[in-house]
Amino acid sequence: MKKVLLSILLTLLPLLAGAEPVKIDGIWYNLVKKIKEAEVVKYFNSYVGDIIIPSTVTYENVEYNVTSIGLFAFKNCEGLTSITIPNSITYIDSCAFEYANNLNSVFISDLNAWCNTNIRAGGTPSANHLYLEGKEIKNLIIPDGVISIKRNTFKGFSGLTSVTIPNSVTSIGNSAFGGCSSLTSITIPNSVTSIGNSAFLAVSKRV
Repeated sequence: MKKVLLSILLTLLPLLAGAEPVKIDGIWYNLVKKIKEAEVVKYFNSYVGDIIIPSTVTYENVEYNVTSIGLFAFKNCEGLTSITIPNSITYIDSCAFEYANNLNSVFISDLNAWCNTNIRAGGTPSANHLYLEGKEIKNLIIPDGVISIKRNTFKGFSGLTSVTIPNSVTSIGNSAFGGCSSLTSITIPNSVTSIGNSAFLAVSKRV
């Protein structure tokens, strides 16, 4: 039965997405026509320099919301130095930034949205520096109202020196702050009842 369902799904995929990735302003996308959503995808190792992902793209007079970064999208892109990720992105697939060794800066514009982004294992853009509205975050204050800090959310951002978590947060996901080696102060309220594996792995011993 499972094989039959998988076969049907594989048959339907070309109908949902474009047959081939399309290039729009230097970025490659799979376009899901039925729901008008776009996924950033890998195209060899073509991404270099500073990449700005838009929240929407237009192709053949149809507008698509850019909602995900696909599997291996920026893998091995050693020429990639910074990336801007819009609030529209809700999902980053596995190994999206694996071996993008020179990626140094990630730019976001909404911490709330970033905390709610579903990031698969290896999908975190593990850059040293995280910027909010153009200003580097060193003393991270999670916005009140955030309920969960999902897995991998801040993994590898070694520029963070302190984290303050509000009472609204009840869980911290796996590897949420893993590799944040400069953290020396972490405030965790009693409201947090669940902390995932390796949530603070490799955090400074001075915490």
